Amino acid sequence: MNYPINGIFHVKLDMRKNVLNNRIFIISEFLKRIITRRMIQREKLLLQYHQMMVGIHSTVH
Repeated sequence: MNYPINGIFHVKLDMRKNVLNNRIFIISEFLKRIITRRMIQREKLLLQYHQMMVGIHSTVH
């Protein structure tokens, strides 16, 4: 009678591990998206800044 209980216990542990892994995966994917979005925004800002500086220089000269 001990074996089935043990088996169920192991299954529950495996399920918990899967849930944890899924959460970690979801969080990491979420962070990746945020980071890439931030990087894209930064690139756009740098481009705008660069264009502004070039524009100022071209108007000065």
